[in-house]
Amino acid sequence: MKNISLYPFSIAQTKFLSVLLVLNFNMSFSQTEPYSYFAPYGNNMFTSTSEPDHNSQIITANQLNNLSQNNDGLVIICDFEAPKNGDQLLSFESSKGRSLEVYYQNQTMMLRRYHENGTHYDYLLFDPLFTLKEQTPVDAVWTVRYFFTARFMWIEVQIKQTTIPISTQYLSATYFGLDYKFNDANSPMNEFLQKNTAAKIRLGSTSNNRKFKIPGILKIHEFKYSELKDHIQTHFSYPQKVNNTQEKREVASTPKTIEAKDNKLGIVQTEDLETNNDFEFKVYPNPSTAYFNIEINSKSNSEIKVQIFNIHGQELYSKAKNLNLGYNKITINYSDLRSGSNVMLLKITAKGSIYSYKILHN
Repeated sequence: MKNISLYPFSIAQTKFLSVLLVLNFNMSFSQTEPYSYFAPYGNNMFTSTSEPDHNSQIITANQLNNLSQNNDGLVIICDFEAPKNGDQLLSFESSKGRSLEVYYQNQTMMLRRYHENGTHYDYLLFDPLFTLKEQTPVDAVWTVRYFFTARFMWIEVQIKQTTIPISTQYLSATYFGLDYKFNDANSPMNEFLQKNTAAKIRLGSTSNNRKFKIPGILKIHEFKYSELKDHIQTHFSYPQKVNNTQEKREVASTPKTIEAKDNKLGIVQTEDLETNNDFEFKVYPNPSTAYFNIEINSKSNSEIKVQIFNIHGQELYSKAKNLNLGYNKITINYSDLRSGSNVMLLKITAKGSIYSYKILHN
């Protein structure tokens, strides 16, 4: 393993904005490896007829079969060929209008979440999705499994080539869902679950690049969020490295002057995480609700420093821990952190090396 470096990132600007306020946050995390983990799902709710090489399709909720009792999530399974930056992959609509659009951007997805007042929030995912560990083929075909609920989404993307092993899948969790206001009267997700004719999923777009295609059939399956969450927590560990990607927020604004004070932020860069000769690390459960464990197999008595940061670089937790020779277990309760956050960075400093993990808090 190579040591990682910290690079200072600062924000210091004053801007006059008349219509649109744009805020850029240049800190993010990315996966170190593809995975062989596949999230489970239930019965088939919809299968399209084969329409090879079409570039768009609309599915209305009333085309779905009736969901099983207590199931509250749906997963779209489809292939996309040759997506380019700015191409629309998915769009979710309800009686309230557009609720979410999903775009291909920089080998991952950008989610555009709409609010009732006409504003929207652009969110570039932390994790690379449309990629291989080595060289990514040009104009490849990708299988996407897009799990969505009212408050949570789980995304799996894998290159569609039979000669490639199954451990070419990349994953991302998103801690918001289709709903912006959590009540039955303002729930796009409920409209999908209740098969409202106004609820629609648009796949692709006629405005995408000319090579873009949806080359196969489309499927939608049901699942139960609580079962998916438990399965992810017990069957999947999420070691991460940190990378520079960009999150952009756009909101409507009246004319005003916005001033951002100087803010120092550490950007972390690292290589593979669990290859140090002196330590072996495991972090679980991840995602988690109340706590997570750090298991360390140490080849000597030593001291490490454990830190936790939010995505803005603010330190939430910092403690020195003494390790004994052999097995060590450290449990960290979220109640001990200075403030809560859905996505955090765990940083472990040991013998001059720094290890980083992305921590997901439900």
